Amino acid sequence: MDQVVLAKLKQKFSDGMTHSYGLGGNSHLVGQLFALLMFSTQPLSLQEMAEQLGVTKAAVSQRIRILEEQGMCYKTSKPSDRKDYYQLAENIDWVMIEHGLTNLQRLSGFLKEVLAEWPTDLSGETEKNQMIKYRLMKIKLLCELLFERLEGLDEEWEKRKRQLMKEYLNGSEETAQD
Repeated sequence: MDQVVLAKLKQKFSDGMTHSYGLGGNSHLVGQLFALLMFSTQPLSLQEMAEQLGVTKAAVSQRIRILEEQGMCYKTSKPSDRKDYYQLAENIDWVMIEHGLTNLQRLSGFLKEVLAEWPTDLSGETEKNQMIKYRLMKIKLLCELLFERLEGLDEEWEKRKRQLMKEYLNGSEETAQD
C-alpha cells in the first residue's frame, strides 16, 4: 500500500479515536496512543511513543495506563532491555466490544435501580414526571433488547473470525502466486 495513503488512513483513525476518547471524558492523548499502537506491528517503548506524538514520556506513561487498565494493551519487555514496551491486545476486537458492553451494563443496572425506586403511587403524577419515567424505561428496554440480541455473539464472532482468516490467507496466497 502506498505509504502516503497509509499515513492518511493512520491520521484519520487517530483523529477518530482521539475524538472518541475525548467524548468519553479521557484525554485526547489516550486516543492517539491507541491509534499509534493499532498501526504498530511491534511493541513500542514509552519514549518511542512520546517522540512520535511530540509529548513527554511522563504524559505517555500516565495515559497508557488507562488503555492497559481497559485491557486494550499490555506491557511487555525485550530481552536484555530494561525498558517497558506496550503492545495492542491480541484480542483487541473483542476487548473493544466488551468495554462498550460493560458501559451499557452499568447504565442498564443503574436504570433498573432508579426505576425500582421510582414511587409506584404518585398521586396526581404530573405529565412531566411520566415523561421522565418513560424516557428511562425506553433506554432500559433498549439495553435489554440489545443484550438479548447479543446472546451467542462470542461464538458467532469466533466463527466469522476463522472465516475471515481463511479468506484473507487464501487471498494472500493467490496474490503471492501471481
